Amino acid sequence: MTSPEVGPRNALEVEQSYVDLVYARLDELRAGARKRLAKIRREGPSGSPQNRSERDAFATMYEDRVAALDAVEDRLVFGRLDLRDGDRRYVGRIGISDAEHSPVLTDWRAPAARAFYQATAHAPGDVTLRRHLQTRHRQVVAIEDDVLDLDALDPDTRWNWPARVR
Repeated sequence: MTSPEVGPRNALEVEQSYVDLVYARLDELRAGARKRLAKIRREGPSGSPQNRSERDAFATMYEDRVAALDAVEDRLVFGRLDLRDGDRRYVGRIGISDAEHSPVLTDWRAPAARAFYQATAHAPGDVTLRRHLQTRHRQVVAIEDDVLDLDALDPDTRWNWPARVR
């Protein structure tokens, strides 16, 4: 596996760039849910009892979605898994997909995130590196790496890998 990260500062910049992307998607999802909620509320109580019931159900669903998206504002992204096949999986407080439904952030409770908690140097599974991201608001302030398979790292950067960067 080759890492584009050359030094500690660059590693923070790479992670900040990804965190910015995830927050941008969170903002899009939140704006969309608020827009749909506002549209439902503008319709007002009209139609048959079934129509009113459906409108109220949709309003409740969008209210719950907005509340859930607001609740994850702090520490949205907190981890990254580098996998043996070269893939990276970011782990956070909720699952988020892009507009094409590709995962951007894996919910920490999802089976796909299980390795973030279970992989060890003795039994890494498919994980070569586990990265912990510390954030303050939307800013990445520190990273800490757990290298689980040193042989899988690029030999040129193996000994320069940032174990802890603040």
